[in-house]
Amino acid sequence: MDGKIYISESSWIDKLDLEDPHEQAIEVDPLLVNLEPLWGALELHCVAECCGFDAFDFCPDAITSTVAKMNPQELHAALTKAIHDVESIESATIVSTRLNNYAHKKTFWALLSHIQACVHSQI
Repeated sequence: MDGKIYISESSWIDKLDLEDPHEQAIEVDPLLVNLEPLWGALELHCVAECCGFDAFDFCPDAITSTVAKMNPQELHAALTKAIHDVESIESATIVSTRLNNYAHKKTFWALLSHIQACVHSQI
């Protein structure tokens, strides 16, 4: 855990420092229900309960391979909604029990946007 979410061998999203205490974090799992099949398919390195974001393969090849087994239009729409919902959160700190992470909402927004760009390339 080095403060990065790897999205390829040479690219990553920096995990921004949390601005709000954990007690003020907003739970985002209810906003991500339609993304559960995606999380399950990308949870390749370990399990989120153990490794958080590091359990997932967020590289474009893994995402596009996963998208090929799903409905890309539905997944893109679910990501668009999730991105909008995360942007609307007032707290700068979010928490996902499913993904086992507290994160700055800008970090999480960047991750969702990266995934959406990979999905969009498959439409």
